[in-house]
Amino acid sequence: MCPDSWAECEDQGELIGIVHSHTYGSALPSDADKASCEHLGLPFYIYSVEQKDWYNFKPSGYKSGLFGRTWIWGKHDCWSLITDYFLEKKQIELKSWPRPKNLKTFANNPYFEKVLTGSGFKEVSKNDIQENDVLLMEGAEEKLNHVALYIGNQTIFHHNIKQLSCREIYDLKYIQATKKVFRYAA
Repeated sequence: MCPDSWAECEDQGELIGIVHSHTYGSALPSDADKASCEHLGLPFYIYSVEQKDWYNFKPSGYKSGLFGRTWIWGKHDCWSLITDYFLEKKQIELKSWPRPKNLKTFANNPYFEKVLTGSGFKEVSKNDIQENDVLLMEGAEEKLNHVALYIGNQTIFHHNIKQLSCREIYDLKYIQATKKVFRYAA
């Protein structure tokens, strides 16, 4: 559901649950459904069109892994991957920052540089990249709107829009997109 439609629903009254359908397959929740349920704090009611069956579930503390998770703005995106990684792997809880309500608003005014420096990161030379450094990248829009984590061995860990979180080779494409490098220093 687009953020504007969501806001319209909220204006009508209190949201008490999310109803949606799976066109194919069962009504069992996907990882994205489970993550969204936790993020929203609302019960989910899923209908399987193919099997003509319902499944409902409530928030239960589900936590997805870092690798292979579905992209969800504000819950499973490139910045969430950085914060979740630092919490899970380094036991460092990064400051929580308010998010723009939608990706379009963020794209017009990305704030990663401010968020990184406000979360205990210091800018370092692009010629001194080390494991666990955060790479601030420029997208096609020529704005600093993507972050990735350098995990060593010429490999990054990141979460692109509408893709699964993954490891990728830090190749020429990503090297050229990297405009700034930040290291946790708090």
